Amino acid sequence: MHRPGIIGILFPLTVLAQTATIEGLVTDPSGAAVPDASVVATLESTGTVRGVNTDEQGRYRILALTVGTYTIRCQKPGFQNAEVRRVALSLNQTLEQPFHLNLAEAGTSIDVHEQP
Repeated sequence: MHRPGIIGILFPLTVLAQTATIEGLVTDPSGAAVPDASVVATLESTGTVRGVNTDEQGRYRILALTVGTYTIRCQKPGFQNAEVRRVALSLNQTLEQPFHLNLAEAGTSIDVHEQP
C-alpha cells in the first residue's frame, strides 16, 4: 500500500498558494443579487477559460487562476452581458470584481422554448 509522503500532501497547497482568485457580487439595476449568472475568466495570453455560476446570494469565486492578464465576462439571460478586460492578477492575489447587470434592451431578442 502506497502512502503519500509529506511532499504529496503539501504539493496541492503549494500550487494553490502560487495562484490568484477572482470573486465578487453580481447585482441587477435595483441592487438585488443575481443568482445563477455565468462568470467566465479568460487568460488573455493562452485563451484558457475558467468559469462558475453565482450562488443564491449572487456571489461567485474562481479559484486557482494562473497569474496573468484576464478578460472577465458575466452574463445571464434577460440581462446585457458585462465584460472587464485587461485585469492583471498577481501572485496570491484575491481580486474583488463586482458586476452590475443592466436589463436587456427592447431590441434584444430572448428565445423562450416551452414544452407542451
